[in-house]
Amino acid sequence: MLTDDDHSDILRALGFHGLDASHDVVSGADSDARGRVYVDRHIPAESPTLRTASGMPVPLRLDLALHELAEARGMREGMSYAKAHEKRGIPAERVLANALGIPYRAEQEEIAGYLSHVEHERATNAPRGALHVDPRAAIKR
Repeated sequence: MLTDDDHSDILRALGFHGLDASHDVVSGADSDARGRVYVDRHIPAESPTLRTASGMPVPLRLDLALHELAEARGMREGMSYAKAHEKRGIPAERVLANALGIPYRAEQEEIAGYLSHVEHERATNAPRGALHVDPRAAIKR
């Protein structure tokens, strides 16, 4: 089982600044200018049902973090949110799904189940500071 520390270690190895899953993030996940990723506290670190080709639980927070970081990089390069989401965030998730040996559609359905809840929650403990995407704009995609 991967812990949040494991996810942070993986992200740091990729040159980012870790993962924080202690807040309410109404878009499910977001990141700040320093490269720290925030994933809603209601989204588990690993899927309770979806398994990789080798039988390990799918790392949901890592999946969302890679999406957010790729998307943020695209926006820093001048892409609109919509283009960065489509051209950077989604392909990052597809690469991870392929690497894990799981169907991308199954991964998306798993994430969508959590997003349907968190996108309607009242954020009582939102991350402080500026995030790369305005959370309310992100849920209107």
